[in-house]
Amino acid sequence: MAPKRPRLILKRVSIVTFFTGLNLCASFLNQAVLAYFFGASRSMDAFLISGALPFALLNLAIGDLSYTLVPLLMGYERKGEERQVSDSAFTALSLLALAVAVVGALGHRPILRLTTAGSMPPQTFELAASIAPMVWVVVGLTVLGSFLTGLHHFRRSFSYPAMTLALPYLGMIAGGLLGASRFGILSVVTGWAVATLLRVIALYCFLVPPRVRFHAFPFHPAVARLFKSTYMLGISLLPFTVLPVIDTFWASRLPIGSISYLGYSSRVIIALASMVVQGLCVVLFTDLSADIANHDIDSFHRKLVAAIHGILLFIVPMAMLALVLRSTLVSILLQRGHFLPSATLGVIRVLPFYLLGMIFMAPMTIVIRGFYALGDYATPAKVGLLSLLAYTVASGLLVRHYSYIGIGMAYAMFWCLTLAVECYSLGNKVGHLLGADFFAFLGKVTLSSLAEGCAVNLLIDPLNATLGQYLGPGCAAGVGLSIFIVLAHFVFRVPQFRTLASFVIQR
Repeated sequence: MAPKRPRLILKRVSIVTFFTGLNLCASFLNQAVLAYFFGASRSMDAFLISGALPFALLNLAIGDLSYTLVPLLMGYERKGEERQVSDSAFTALSLLALAVAVVGALGHRPILRLTTAGSMPPQTFELAASIAPMVWVVVGLTVLGSFLTGLHHFRRSFSYPAMTLALPYLGMIAGGLLGASRFGILSVVTGWAVATLLRVIALYCFLVPPRVRFHAFPFHPAVARLFKSTYMLGISLLPFTVLPVIDTFWASRLPIGSISYLGYSSRVIIALASMVVQGLCVVLFTDLSADIANHDIDSFHRKLVAAIHGILLFIVPMAMLALVLRSTLVSILLQRGHFLPSATLGVIRVLPFYLLGMIFMAPMTIVIRGFYALGDYATPAKVGLLSLLAYTVASGLLVRHYSYIGIGMAYAMFWCLTLAVECYSLGNKVGHLLGADFFAFLGKVTLSSLAEGCAVNLLIDPLNATLGQYLGPGCAAGVGLSIFIVLAHFVFRVPQFRTLASFVIQR
């Protein structure tokens, strides 16, 4: 029966990845709608400013609760108390979500003053203040949705949470299309809030029985453990969530549009990285937790190394393609309506640094979950805080000399440093992750990707001239990917291709 386990994992990963791909399409479509109606304008800057801190909390909620709730419920399941713990935690998290929404909505102005520079234009600040209360409502709803997602994952239900991922983006798109001309950016935020509420309802309705319910006594000891673990884990996740807050502070003193350039670039690389890592992280975390519970460190180490290699195998050539084709991609996806050629130029100037950072950020998503499976939240929290301090200083220094591009430089350096330190720290606990095998693998993938990039760069202009600006880049990308696969598989003998091919054939 052992050989079936990897196939089961791959099947679950492929399902989640498929729906993550749909979510990616919705995300790109949402960016296109925002670009069409608002471009790199005061409205877009205000939207990003109003959501700087709420977005950080929102991302913590999305990535946080599942990774503390699953190990917690596994422990209480053995005691027969899983139902009581689920109900108590559901009640406590509902109260917390309500508190976050109310406090954020009432105190949005002081919060905005803390997260922006005093030299920011007053009109931008006032517009941000007008939409901030609704953004905080979204954060509260997302906290509740994250708990329900974690409960789905604990019960080995991965499809329903993945199927509903795109709902918030679809709500933003609908709000923009229906009300942008009349209500401005507020219509986008309203659509976002309504769709997030619908996602919470859907997650509850499709929950594998028994459904959670409100409990009269939400003070079970497990709830205190959940909040304590979530607090430490939240600190460890700050590198994934709080960077936009720091960016907004430094960039709010720059010319109008600078925050938008950073925001569009950040969303592009997060969408691309999510396409690669989301399914793997969601499914593999449960298996890593089970390995630790069974004291099987060898299996834990083997799965972790394989996951890191698998992520790099996809993310490096993807980053190379996006780098070479960035001007074409940004023009095709975003340049219309109020998104002018000058905005395209602003994005493509900083995007290379974000793509470089993405290569290091993507494997970090699985490395940090290795710590969570071990129950070690303190180490990544300490590393994350030190890295953030370095990022804040580097951004402040570089932005003075290179404007918003300096923030992109700091972003790439930040993720490179953080990945190296986190891998070294985790390797000391479970076995080395950055040994000779890792660097040999990375070298093979990098060389194959460089050949891919050179081929695309040589072909893009002739193919654009003969096939047009839409079909030309697609054909060039296809040729480049083919060269990458041939080199990586047949020349460098990267073994992951055989595993994937075997899985596809068996399906």
